[in-house]
Amino acid sequence: MNNTKETFVFGFASKLVFRWVIAITFIFSIPDFLGFIIDDYKLEFINNIMPLASQNLEWLLPSMIIFIFINLFEKVND
Repeated sequence: MNNTKETFVFGFASKLVFRWVIAITFIFSIPDFLGFIIDDYKLEFINNIMPLASQNLEWLLPSMIIFIFINLFEKVND
């Protein structure tokens, strides 16, 4: 198997997919982290526009979208 297309998790995620999903998860989990440090009312605007923020899962939807998009992108480019 060639190094650039190594797959993890039963062939569903290459290194590129894994890296993108981790990066997006990190970025979208920042408001959740900030909720422990600063008052909730300061993050109210962000929490109102982000889906699943009330369950502290605002990272889930963007991560799933990136997972699907990057996998499709890799399949098209093969």
